[in-house]
Amino acid sequence: MGNGDANLPPGRNPRVRAAPGDGWNGAGRPRCPSGWFYANEPVGRRRSSGKRRTLLVVCLGIPLLATMLLVGNLARYKGCYVMVRVEESSTLALKTWPALSEDPAQAWADPETKTLEMAQDKMPWTAIMAVHYSANSLGVRFYDRVSFSPTGRMKLPVTRPLSWLVPGENGETVEAVDNAARVLLGDLRFEGCTPQGRIVFKYGPARIELDPGDSWGILLVSDGSGIREISGDSWRQELEAAMARGYPATRLMVTNMGLWPKDRVITSGEGGHGW
Repeated sequence: MGNGDANLPPGRNPRVRAAPGDGWNGAGRPRCPSGWFYANEPVGRRRSSGKRRTLLVVCLGIPLLATMLLVGNLARYKGCYVMVRVEESSTLALKTWPALSEDPAQAWADPETKTLEMAQDKMPWTAIMAVHYSANSLGVRFYDRVSFSPTGRMKLPVTRPLSWLVPGENGETVEAVDNAARVLLGDLRFEGCTPQGRIVFKYGPARIELDPGDSWGILLVSDGSGIREISGDSWRQELEAAMARGYPATRLMVTNMGLWPKDRVITSGEGGHGW
């Protein structure tokens, strides 16, 4: 007897079995091309592949769309950015009077030439707004920093505790800032800016819009019963009375410096003209 079909049991037909790895996807059926399915393919498998393709499109599309929006937004500003100055001035924020400490300034600006010089940081190419925030007590600066935004939206955390370490009388290092004496309502929240230089921000319950060249300020005092705003024609007398009683007071001033050219932003450790 040979090895032909006659040796098979009655009623059975010859069937070819695919060897592992021979390019077949089951008995007598070729492997499915990538992304295709047979009619009897499990539904769950088809749905899983569709989700993967959708996820891939989303993952690739979001960064591309974000980049296009950033580039388009930068084109509207024509190589410029909105320069904002935020100055915090407190009466009792320093515990000690630093005589030999270095100035903590990290940026200097010349409003006449619209030149911004920074000690260390560089302006990101996506920035359309720069916020120069400094804090001082009776004219002595103890904090200074520049922050950038690619959208004109940012939170400036002015309520964050600040630190300035200075040499003590015996050569030791002491903390000069008394954060409890900084009277603030909350953080400063910038909501946006325009290619014409207008900015919008919120501080406490107030929402303010400033055109280039405009300023806004608030003077707060903590008199033991809470925080209150000093305003009106008698603000100077009220401030002097609060200082005489030892109550801390803080003024927060926001100034819109308008549009400045990016090609006049430089990085140097030697300083500049100052405000």
